[in-house]
Amino acid sequence: MKNTAWTREPWTCTSCQRVMNRGGKAAHLPWCMKAADYFWSKVDRTGDCWLWKGTKYRAGYGHAVYLGRHMQAHRAAWIVANGEPGEMRVCHRCDNPPCVNPAHLFLGTDADNMMDKVKKHRDPRLLPADKVQAVRERLGKISQLEIAKELGLSTTVVSKIKLGKRYSWLSPTTQEKP
Repeated sequence: MKNTAWTREPWTCTSCQRVMNRGGKAAHLPWCMKAADYFWSKVDRTGDCWLWKGTKYRAGYGHAVYLGRHMQAHRAAWIVANGEPGEMRVCHRCDNPPCVNPAHLFLGTDADNMMDKVKKHRDPRLLPADKVQAVRERLGKISQLEIAKELGLSTTVVSKIKLGKRYSWLSPTTQEKP
């Protein structure tokens, strides 16, 4: 006699019509619900920011599994509301890591995300765009040591800006995007 626990026959879910080759019906429940409904069931929509109630990464961003893919919850929210963003980043307007409100999200490149951080002074490790521009304007006119002292920076930062190893995403003519 065969061990039926290991040789389970494929079965079809009556709700979603998906053929399951393994696993029980209890494991299939999240798949059986509409994926979007299951996603939104893990969100507190009582305030302006819709907060992710599921697991979170250390930095406070939500961790979601949407359609079998592990991703940040705000990216999953964008996919549910607007479709796949491709290679683009999903960024927050509200700067609240657990927020998944699609109205608070926008698409951008890595450079756009970095510019947004600089513009909002969100990352203390990043210099404001005007300070990077000030370094670039002084290069070749005075020494790197003098630039560093004048602007309150280390000579290492000034050197890396000069060599394009830091803030290369910030074009030399761009101050900040509106």
